[in-house]
Amino acid sequence: MDSAREKLRRANVHLGSLDRVLRRFALRDPYRIGFRTIREDKTRYAVAIVDGWEPLPASIPLIIGDVCSNLQAALDHLLWQCRIDADPAFAGFDGTVSFPVEETPELFQSNSHSDIDGLASGQRELIEQAQPFNRGNDRLRILQEMDRIDK
Repeated sequence: MDSAREKLRRANVHLGSLDRVLRRFALRDPYRIGFRTIREDKTRYAVAIVDGWEPLPASIPLIIGDVCSNLQAALDHLLWQCRIDADPAFAGFDGTVSFPVEETPELFQSNSHSDIDGLASGQRELIEQAQPFNRGNDRLRILQEMDRIDK
């Protein structure tokens, strides 16, 4: 589990970097809001508009990508270790494993998840319970998609 913990630690380091970059960006007051009054017939409306803006620094999406990559890798490393714990011979496997993330129970059941086939039933159940369709949120799916986009 050391490699999964190290990936989480790296994600946390990147989050610290992201926080510092965002704070510096915000201190520059990058957005200016202007207000105008618009008349339509006898009615006046106050409208707020973005009067000026500074684009995000290029480092921000790159750091976010690093965070997502490390979080996704932590899940994959966790799965790898679970496979080795289930079958020590798996340590010699010359390939990759990917933590599965599916949006519906049907997709989870119908897609071949060979990466979890060798796990104990309790471990497979934990992975299924973590799926977005069981947890009521899409965080794993969003993480997977952001990691895919970053690559």
